Amino acid sequence: MVAEQIISALEDFKTLQCKLSVSVLPYVGVACLGAILFGYHLGVVNGALDYLSNDLGIFGNTVLQGWVVSTLLARCQFILGGSLGDKFGGTKTFQLDAIPLTIGAFVCAITQSVQTMVIGRLLCGIGMGISSALVPLYIYEISPTEVGVHLAHNQLFDRHSCCISGWIALGRKKMVEDDVNIAVVPSFCWHLGWHFV
Repeated sequence: MVAEQIISALEDFKTLQCKLSVSVLPYVGVACLGAILFGYHLGVVNGALDYLSNDLGIFGNTVLQGWVVSTLLARCQFILGGSLGDKFGGTKTFQLDAIPLTIGAFVCAITQSVQTMVIGRLLCGIGMGISSALVPLYIYEISPTEVGVHLAHNQLFDRHSCCISGWIALGRKKMVEDDVNIAVVPSFCWHLGWHFV
């Protein structure tokens, strides 16, 4: 009798766990677009740096190449992300955060000079700093306590998109602009996704 009650309780728990997990998946999916953007921006320029350096006229100038790559790492705006999240809430902050990510990716895609590339990368870095601080926190807050796997989605999307962007960018001289243009699509989808979830 006790064994049957335990088995029944475990089955009810598994059913509840599946329902709770599925109910937050749209929110986790949209939030993970921030992780995709984070990883993609980290990897896309690094793989295509030689081709971009030729296009921008800075091949061999390691200082300017360093600026193009490292300006993205000015993502110390995660400090700003916390205060924005407190003031506007997660959804509004993510909608606002999509703006520098989209504009930065667009500027990087159309750039003809190293100055505009640095500005585009700086905008992307601001967006990445805010999203890298708030996406895991948001997923943690909306995930039910019985289900602990949703935070792993953030890391999986982040790491895989970094690898994929590096693979896309390697050895494709004619497609460097397309590689950078691709980043506009998920950032725009991220902005729109927050209007529908």
